[in-house]
Amino acid sequence: MNKWVYFAIGICIVVGIYLFFKKPNIKNYPPRNNTIVLFGDSLARGYGSTKDNDIASLLSKKLGQKVVNLGVDGNTSADGLVRVEQVIALRPGIVIVSLGGNDFLRKTDRTTTEKNLSLIIEKLQSEKIVVILLGVRDQTLFDSADSMYERLAKKYQTGYVSNILSGIVADTRYMFDAIHPNDAGYTKIVERIYPVVIDLI
Repeated sequence: MNKWVYFAIGICIVVGIYLFFKKPNIKNYPPRNNTIVLFGDSLARGYGSTKDNDIASLLSKKLGQKVVNLGVDGNTSADGLVRVEQVIALRPGIVIVSLGGNDFLRKTDRTTTEKNLSLIIEKLQSEKIVVILLGVRDQTLFDSADSMYERLAKKYQTGYVSNILSGIVADTRYMFDAIHPNDAGYTKIVERIYPVVIDLI
């Protein structure tokens, strides 16, 4: 073999090693198909946004593929646990979970919220689904819920976006009301979610 063949083989080896180590440490990666579902509460549904400016619609545009919106206003983690079979029935490759905010507003015991989210993640992952967890800040307490979401993401090897409302809440440029973003706020949220999703598809 001449030197160019050896060179080509070397390049293939280097690229192979790079791709191997670049592989995300996410359970069920790579996703089994390109179906993506956004599952959660009013933030997932897009309360406060105008038509086609919710998270799922904006993410669909950036990805160039449909993101199914299964957000329901007022849903708690307990409600999500009841609805999780609806998500599984779609046989998605990736599910983005946005739950917990209403638990905090209703002062649900943090242990209960974490248990419900754990069960949701376990059910989704048992169906070979890649999970991306979205964190939200507990607005009713001085601390944040980041540690809970980080713990879950690490334990279950999910994709994770920390505190999606950081820098948005309390800034009138980005808020529709005291809790929900407006179009500009949802745009900022999608800018945070997109890099995590694109890395897993």
